[in-house]
Order: sequence, then C-alpha cells, then structure tokens
Amino acid sequence: MFENLSDREKKLLLGVGTLVPIAVLFLVIFWWIGAIDENNRTLTGLDQQVAEQKDLQMEGKLANRRKIYYSHISLPQSVNNASNDYQRWLKTKLTAAGLKLDSITPRDGSPIRSGKRSIGKSKILQVRASGRLENFNQYLKDFYSLNLLHRINSLTLIPKTEKTNNKIVRNGSLTVIMTIEIMSLSTGKDREDFQDLVSEPVRPDEEYATILYRNVFGPANNQPLLDGSAAKTVNEDSPVSFSVAGKDADVSDNLQFKLVESAIEEAKLEQRKDTDRRARFTMPGQKPGKYEFKIEISDNGYPSKSTLETFTVTVREKRKPTVAKKEEPEPELDYIKLVRVRGITTDSDGIERAWLEIPNLGGIKRLAVNESFDIDEKQYSVVSIDSKEVKISGDEKTFAGKLGFSSGQLVELQ
Repeated sequence: MFENLSDREKKLLLGVGTLVPIAVLFLVIFWWIGAIDENNRTLTGLDQQVAEQKDLQMEGKLANRRKIYYSHISLPQSVNNASNDYQRWLKTKLTAAGLKLDSITPRDGSPIRSGKRSIGKSKILQVRASGRLENFNQYLKDFYSLNLLHRINSLTLIPKTEKTNNKIVRNGSLTVIMTIEIMSLSTGKDREDFQDLVSEPVRPDEEYATILYRNVFGPANNQPLLDGSAAKTVNEDSPVSFSVAGKDADVSDNLQFKLVESAIEEAKLEQRKDTDRRARFTMPGQKPGKYEFKIEISDNGYPSKSTLETFTVTVREKRKPTVAKKEEPEPELDYIKLVRVRGITTDSDGIERAWLEIPNLGGIKRLAVNESFDIDEKQYSVVSIDSKEVKISGDEKTFAGKLGFSSGQLVELQ
C-alpha cells in the first residue's frame, strides 16, 4: 500500500509519523510538569498551615505573657481596697508636687468582661486640685512613671484670676479637674505600695523646661499686682518704714517699683535688686493726718505691663499720758449710826430701859436714862426714853431711834 502512494503522500506520511512521537513526548513532559506543580502547591499549602500554627502558638504565648503583665500591673482584686490604696498614693503625689487637693470623689466604673466572663472592675475618681502649671507637670511625671492600670480620662485646667484696678488678670494659679480611671483585675495581687511599679519619668526636666518657658504661640504677658494692701497707720512724729510686695503670674518676670506720686517730698521707695519682688517704703515722721501715695509696679515681659496702686499712710495723734486720779480718802465711818433700837421695856422697878444693839460691844445692852456706853472711843448716854423713841447724845450730837422705823437705826437730829 505504501508503494502505491505518490512521493508527495509518502513525504507527508513520513512527516506525520515523525511528529506523533514528538507530540507524545511533549504530552508526557507536560503531565510530568503538572504533577510537579501540584506537589509544589501541596507542599506550599502545608508550609502555610505549619506557619499559621506557629503564628497561633506565638500569639498564644504573647497573649499569655501580656496577661501575666496586666495581672502584675493591676490593682488588687478588691476594687474597694484598690480604690483606697490608690487614693492614698494619689494624695501623696499631689501634695509632693505642690498641688493643693480640694476633693476626691469616687464612683463605680464599668465591669470588664472577656466574652461572658467577668475578669475585673474599674473605678472612677473625680479629682479637684489647685496649683501652678509646673506643679501640675510634676504630678503628671509621677502619674505616668507609675506603670499601673490607670489613666486620665478627662482633664480640665482653669486659670485663676483676680481683680485689680477694675481689670481681671491671671495670678498664675490653676484649678485642675481630672477624671481618673483605675482597673482592678480578678488576677491582680495585693501589695503594700506601688513602689515596685515606678519607672523612669517619661520626660526629663530639661526638656519640659524648654517647652514651659518658650513664648512661641504662648499666652500674653500677665500684669503684675500688689501683693496685699500697703495702707498703714502710724503714730505722730514716728518714722515710717515698711515693705511693699508685688506678685506676677509669670514667675520668671522681674518686677520694678517706682514711687510716682507722693504727698511727702522726703518719702522714698527703694528696691535692693531687680530679682527681689519687694521694695521698702520710708518717710520721716509727720503730723497727724492722711497722706496718699501712688506706686507703679512694672515687669520685664514682652510687652512690658505695669500696675498703678494707691495707698494711704494715716498718722494718728500720740496718746496723751493718763494722769492718775488722786484717790479720795474713804469717809470715816460714824459707828454711832450703826446702833439700833431693838426694844423698849419697863422693869419691875418701874424704870424704862432701851434695848440697844451696839456693834463694838456685841449683843444687846439694856440702858436706862442717864446711863452711858462707849463706842469708837467716844462716850454716849441715853437722854430720854418714851414708848416708841429713844434719844442718845454724845460727841456734841443728838441721835434718835424709833421702834419699827428703819429697823431702829439712829438718826442724827439737827
């Protein structure tokens, strides 16, 4: 049959026959390559699964390490005990930083859950304090140096002001209002204090000082003020000398004092050095009256600001020495006037007798007319006795005493 083919058909048949083995060979090669790729994909998938399992294992280790870390920096398990311990630490740090604590108000926070399981509780502390900015910064350094589960949720700083010359100016103090949240985990441990959780401050003093005292976008210069009242009251002709103090919310500003108006030509206001925020006012002794002065307090801020303050020195009269009053001698006591008539009787012999109570004799003495008695080294005698009255004479005087009238006291007759 092959002999019956033409040369062209023979060549075509030979070409096709040559191509068939080559095609088979290519098919085998493609199959082998596909099998190798499949094996590689399978191996890659297994490698990925192994890597994922290793990652899960590492995440589990890291999570367990983080859990141990959180338990270490947690407050004690009892949230009430934790709150008490933390408030003691907080008060200590606020005071150490130079802040004045006004109040701490605790309230319950939210429970902490993992899925449906409770793992801890939180407590909210509302804190109110006052002080300067540098004091508050020191407190923040202490706060963030304590590696504890606590945070400041909200913070408000309110500058304090005061009124002078009908102007409201800042005095450098701040009112600080903070909301602090503390966390107590069920795995937290009890501790006597938090000293083991204190780390290095997050910002050195030098770096903060650069930020605190820079004046780029900073607040305007504050106005200086007179610290307290300079009014004084002194005695007549007494030399006057007292200290006048100034204050400025900008603690780095230097103050200068100047006497701009004076009711006394010799009055002076002297400052020893620029860094001293005091000056001494002096004037010689004056006559009684009120003397008015005006001083100017200026700072070296940019731009400089000043305040005019008026004060009065009141000179009062000297106290006149009091003349001791001459004591009048006490009037001499006339003892006869202490004699009292206590009764009048008639004895069995018909003689009337007066019952006289005589102080220096003690008791009662019964005397008839012309009978006498001594009192205060003077002699007195009974002149007459009737039913209700007794007359007595002596020392060139005559006295009468009546029963039932002024308890029988003797009265001098004119």
